[in-house]
Amino acid sequence: MNVRLDTDLRSTHIHVIGLVTPNNLQALYAIARRANTLQPGMNIFIDLSRARVKDEALADLQHVARSHRLPRKLDPQSDRCQIRIVEPTAA
Repeated sequence: MNVRLDTDLRSTHIHVIGLVTPNNLQALYAIARRANTLQPGMNIFIDLSRARVKDEALADLQHVARSHRLPRKLDPQSDRCQIRIVEPTAA
């Protein structure tokens, strides 16, 4: 996983390589949460274009992006976040 934070704190780009499953998705959310604590509401781009993503994990990510909230168990304060997903490319 590669994370790039813009110096003006307007956005974070998380580039994911490898397999994303419901089990390891929590690690991705932890990175997004940390970025959001630096600047609440910043745009967080999760680039999955070079990753393989299990259907359940993708559905969960899409739900989080639509709701603008990370899962409550990872972010008890439920701060608003702006997650944008670059979906995986078809193999």
